[in-house]
Amino acid sequence: MKVLSKAIAKHEEDALAAANESLKQFDAEAIHRLRVSLKQLRAVFNILLFSGQGLIGEEDWKAARKIFKQAGRVREKQLLRERILALTRAGQVPKKTVLAFLEKKEHSAQRKFKQHFTDCGKRDVKKLQKKMQKAAKEITTENLKAYFDDLLQRINHLRAMQNISEAQLHQLRKYLKELKYNRSFAEEEPGVLMDGVLESEKLNAWEELIGKWHDEVVFVQRGEKLKEQMKADGELREVIAEMEEVSSKNSEQLLHELTERFPPGGDGATAD
Repeated sequence: MKVLSKAIAKHEEDALAAANESLKQFDAEAIHRLRVSLKQLRAVFNILLFSGQGLIGEEDWKAARKIFKQAGRVREKQLLRERILALTRAGQVPKKTVLAFLEKKEHSAQRKFKQHFTDCGKRDVKKLQKKMQKAAKEITTENLKAYFDDLLQRINHLRAMQNISEAQLHQLRKYLKELKYNRSFAEEEPGVLMDGVLESEKLNAWEELIGKWHDEVVFVQRGEKLKEQMKADGELREVIAEMEEVSSKNSEQLLHELTERFPPGGDGATAD
């Protein structure tokens, strides 16, 4: 299917360009673009995986997953430093010790990413792209329709839950992001997307709001990990506790907004 082949080529090109830019100076935006491009490539990969043609399997994503996780370790330290700096600019006590620790960890993650990507990462992405291109040739309009029907059913199943867990809410976000990335294929292949699916703007707002909530939850989790890694006590614990408190309040507010705008038990990805 040509529309899938074009997307695979574009996402691979974008990922390699962002990775090469990251290797020069590990710019936060470049690292972010690399991870987004790999997520987009994974979204297409899921179509190929779902089709059941047997030409591609979960093991084929292993190399790309390693690149994604290594880039994620770099990005995580960048985000933590940004949050600590934001608290500092808000008039809190300077967090030099924590920032220095995070900078050291970030440099370590950068070295590991650079070594892996230089040694085999670029080759692995190109190899994956070729295998995906071969599998994409076998995808039919019927395969694409079945994939979207299944994805929407999974979204609606989670949306219908009255007491959805944090893990399930995060999974819902991943499904919505996948729908966002792959929806263009449905628009180019008439008839593959069921009637009544919410407009892109509303779906995107839903996914982004869950994403903001999840980011704050992760900040709290990383704060606990930081305290263990730094063997923090006294003033350092206060610094990290500040971040956890801010993130905890933010997550509660976002979860409230989420349930107000997209109440549990609604009609899922289909319009009311």
